[in-house]
Amino acid sequence: MSSQDRDKWNKRYQDGWYQSRSHASEYLIKRLTENRYHHALDLGCGLGRNINFLKDICDQVTGIDISNVAIQKNIEATSDLDKIHWHCLDLCNLSEIDFKEYDLIVIVRFMNNKLIQKLPALCQPGTEFIIEQHLETDLKVAGPTSRSHRMKKNEIRELLDSCLFLDFFEGIDNDPDGKTVSLVKCHVKNIRE
Repeated sequence: MSSQDRDKWNKRYQDGWYQSRSHASEYLIKRLTENRYHHALDLGCGLGRNINFLKDICDQVTGIDISNVAIQKNIEATSDLDKIHWHCLDLCNLSEIDFKEYDLIVIVRFMNNKLIQKLPALCQPGTEFIIEQHLETDLKVAGPTSRSHRMKKNEIRELLDSCLFLDFFEGIDNDPDGKTVSLVKCHVKNIRE
Protein backbone atom coordinates (compact mmCIF):
# COMPACT_ATOMS: atom_id res chain seq x y z
CA MET A 1 0.00 0.00 0.00
CA SER A 2 1.13 3.54 -0.49
CA SER A 3 1.17 6.73 1.51
CA GLN A 4 -1.92 7.65 -0.54
CA ASP A 5 -3.70 4.60 0.89
CA ARG A 6 -2.65 5.57 4.41
CA ASP A 7 -3.84 9.15 3.84
CA LYS A 8 -7.18 7.92 2.43
CA TRP A 9 -7.84 5.68 5.45
CA ASN A 10 -6.62 8.29 7.93
CA LYS A 11 -9.06 10.81 6.47
CA ARG A 12 -11.93 8.32 6.64
CA TYR A 13 -11.28 7.58 10.31
CA GLN A 14 -10.81 11.28 11.12
CA ASP A 15 -14.14 12.00 9.42
CA GLY A 16 -15.92 9.37 11.53
CA TRP A 17 -16.40 6.65 8.92
CA TYR A 18 -17.21 3.23 10.42
CA GLN A 19 -17.79 4.56 13.97
CA SER A 20 -21.32 3.17 13.94
CA ARG A 21 -19.93 -0.23 12.92
CA SER A 22 -18.87 -1.34 16.38
CA HIS A 23 -20.27 -4.89 16.22
CA ALA A 24 -17.93 -7.79 15.61
CA SER A 25 -18.39 -9.90 12.51
CA GLU A 26 -21.35 -12.21 13.12
CA TYR A 27 -19.49 -14.95 11.27
CA LEU A 28 -16.52 -14.60 13.60
CA ILE A 29 -18.78 -14.91 16.63
CA LYS A 30 -20.71 -17.85 15.15
CA ARG A 31 -17.58 -19.82 14.29
CA LEU A 32 -15.44 -19.13 17.36
CA THR A 33 -17.65 -18.63 20.42
CA GLU A 34 -16.86 -22.11 21.79
CA ASN A 35 -13.14 -21.94 20.99
CA ARG A 36 -10.08 -20.72 22.90
CA TYR A 37 -6.89 -19.39 21.33
CA HIS A 38 -3.50 -18.28 22.56
CA HIS A 39 -2.74 -15.34 20.25
CA ALA A 40 -5.01 -13.88 17.55
CA LEU A 41 -4.02 -11.46 14.80
CA ASP A 42 -6.61 -9.17 13.19
CA LEU A 43 -5.23 -7.88 9.87
CA GLY A 44 -6.78 -4.64 8.65
CA CYS A 45 -8.40 -4.19 12.06
CA GLY A 46 -9.67 -0.64 11.48
CA LEU A 47 -11.34 0.63 14.63
CA GLY A 48 -11.03 -2.76 16.34
CA ARG A 49 -14.60 -4.00 16.10
CA ASN A 50 -13.47 -7.64 16.07
CA ILE A 51 -10.84 -7.20 18.77
CA ASN A 52 -13.51 -6.67 21.42
CA PHE A 53 -14.84 -10.17 20.74
CA LEU A 54 -11.41 -11.78 20.26
CA LYS A 55 -10.12 -10.53 23.62
CA ASP A 56 -12.68 -12.77 25.34
CA ILE A 57 -11.54 -15.97 23.60
CA CYS A 58 -7.78 -15.31 23.32
CA ASP A 59 -4.93 -14.87 25.77
CA GLN A 60 -3.40 -12.16 23.56
CA VAL A 61 -4.77 -10.18 20.61
CA THR A 62 -2.91 -8.05 18.08
CA GLY A 63 -4.56 -5.63 15.66
CA ILE A 64 -2.72 -4.26 12.64
CA ASP A 65 -3.90 -1.51 10.32
CA ILE A 66 -2.31 0.93 7.86
CA SER A 67 -4.09 3.89 9.48
CA ASN A 68 -2.20 5.49 12.34
CA VAL A 69 -5.40 7.43 13.13
CA ALA A 70 -7.36 4.19 13.65
CA ILE A 71 -4.54 2.66 15.70
CA GLN A 72 -4.30 5.75 17.93
CA LYS A 73 -8.08 5.73 18.50
CA ASN A 74 -7.83 2.04 19.43
CA ILE A 75 -4.99 2.64 21.87
CA GLU A 76 -6.94 5.45 23.55
CA ALA A 77 -10.04 3.24 23.86
CA THR A 78 -8.23 0.13 25.18
CA SER A 79 -8.08 -0.47 28.92
CA ASP A 80 -6.08 -3.71 28.77
CA LEU A 81 -2.91 -2.91 26.81
CA ASP A 82 -1.18 -5.94 28.38
CA LYS A 83 -3.56 -8.23 26.49
CA ILE A 84 -4.37 -6.17 23.39
CA HIS A 85 -1.60 -4.86 21.13
CA TRP A 86 -2.00 -2.35 18.30
CA HIS A 87 0.42 -1.76 15.42
CA CYS A 88 0.35 0.59 12.46
CA LEU A 89 1.91 -1.33 9.57
CA ASP A 90 1.65 -1.53 5.81
CA LEU A 91 0.41 -5.06 5.19
CA CYS A 92 2.23 -5.21 1.88
CA ASN A 93 5.46 -5.49 3.89
CA LEU A 94 5.00 -8.89 5.51
CA SER A 95 8.56 -9.14 6.83
CA GLU A 96 7.58 -7.03 9.85
CA ILE A 97 5.16 -9.69 11.13
CA ASP A 98 6.09 -13.03 12.70
CA PHE A 99 3.02 -14.99 11.63
CA LYS A 100 4.24 -18.15 13.38
CA GLU A 101 3.36 -16.74 16.82
CA TYR A 102 -0.38 -16.66 16.04
CA ASP A 103 -2.82 -19.56 16.19
CA LEU A 104 -5.74 -17.52 14.81
CA ILE A 105 -5.67 -14.96 12.00
CA VAL A 106 -8.71 -12.85 11.16
CA ILE A 107 -9.18 -10.89 7.94
CA VAL A 108 -12.59 -9.22 7.71
CA ARG A 109 -13.27 -7.07 4.66
CA PHE A 110 -9.63 -6.17 4.09
CA MET A 111 -8.83 -7.22 0.53
CA ASN A 112 -5.29 -8.44 -0.05
CA ASN A 113 -5.29 -11.65 -2.09
CA LYS A 114 -1.50 -11.89 -2.23
CA LEU A 115 -1.38 -11.87 1.56
CA ILE A 116 -4.19 -14.44 1.87
CA GLN A 117 -2.45 -16.76 -0.58
CA LYS A 118 0.86 -16.52 1.35
CA LEU A 119 -0.66 -17.17 4.79
CA PRO A 120 -0.35 -20.98 4.81
CA ALA A 121 3.40 -20.77 4.11
CA LEU A 122 3.91 -18.02 6.71
CA CYS A 123 1.98 -19.69 9.55
CA GLN A 124 2.38 -22.80 11.67
CA PRO A 125 0.38 -25.91 10.76
CA GLY A 126 -2.85 -25.84 12.76
CA THR A 127 -3.27 -22.05 12.56
CA GLU A 128 -6.89 -21.17 11.86
CA PHE A 129 -8.04 -18.38 9.55
CA ILE A 130 -11.37 -16.59 9.58
CA ILE A 131 -11.82 -14.66 6.36
CA GLU A 132 -14.80 -12.55 5.33
CA GLN A 133 -14.65 -10.60 2.06
CA HIS A 134 -17.00 -8.82 -0.28
CA LEU A 135 -17.99 -11.05 -3.20
CA GLU A 136 -18.64 -10.05 -6.81
CA THR A 137 -22.29 -9.76 -7.74
CA ASP A 138 -24.48 -8.03 -10.28
CA LEU A 139 -27.03 -7.21 -7.57
CA LYS A 140 -27.21 -3.84 -5.84
CA VAL A 141 -25.58 -4.44 -2.45
CA ALA A 142 -23.70 -2.47 0.19
CA GLY A 143 -19.93 -2.30 0.11
CA PRO A 144 -17.34 -1.38 -2.48
CA THR A 145 -18.56 -0.80 -6.03
CA SER A 146 -15.24 -1.64 -7.67
CA ARG A 147 -14.81 -5.30 -8.63
CA SER A 148 -11.14 -4.98 -7.66
CA HIS A 149 -12.32 -4.81 -4.04
CA ARG A 150 -14.46 -7.95 -4.33
CA MET A 151 -13.51 -11.60 -4.63
CA LYS A 152 -14.65 -13.75 -7.50
CA LYS A 153 -16.70 -16.89 -6.79
CA ASN A 154 -14.49 -19.71 -5.46
CA GLU A 155 -11.40 -17.48 -5.54
CA ILE A 156 -10.80 -18.01 -1.82
CA ARG A 157 -10.73 -21.78 -2.38
CA GLU A 158 -8.00 -21.32 -5.00
CA LEU A 159 -6.00 -18.96 -2.77
CA LEU A 160 -6.13 -21.36 0.18
CA ASP A 161 -6.05 -24.67 -1.70
CA SER A 162 -3.52 -26.13 0.76
CA CYS A 163 -5.87 -25.57 3.72
CA LEU A 164 -8.70 -27.59 5.21
CA PHE A 165 -12.01 -25.74 4.90
CA LEU A 166 -13.97 -26.13 8.15
CA ASP A 167 -16.80 -23.90 6.90
CA PHE A 168 -17.54 -22.00 3.69
CA PHE A 169 -20.25 -19.61 2.48
CA GLU A 170 -20.63 -17.52 -0.67
CA GLY A 171 -23.73 -15.48 -1.36
CA ILE A 172 -26.12 -12.77 -0.31
CA ASP A 173 -26.40 -11.99 3.38
CA ASN A 174 -27.65 -9.23 5.67
CA ASP A 175 -25.38 -7.20 7.91
CA PRO A 176 -26.51 -6.42 11.48
CA ASP A 177 -27.16 -2.84 10.32
CA GLY A 178 -29.78 -4.20 7.90
CA LYS A 179 -27.78 -3.69 4.70
CA THR A 180 -27.74 -6.41 2.05
CA VAL A 181 -24.23 -7.61 1.25
CA SER A 182 -22.61 -10.16 -1.03
CA LEU A 183 -19.93 -12.04 0.92
CA VAL A 184 -17.57 -14.95 0.98
CA LYS A 185 -16.92 -16.28 4.49
CA CYS A 186 -14.69 -19.15 5.45
CA HIS A 187 -13.10 -20.79 8.47
CA VAL A 188 -10.03 -22.76 7.45
CA LYS A 189 -7.19 -24.63 9.11
CA ASN A 190 -3.64 -24.55 7.86
CA ILE A 191 -2.55 -28.12 7.18
CA ARG A 192 0.51 -27.19 5.17
CA GLU A 193 3.68 -28.67 6.70
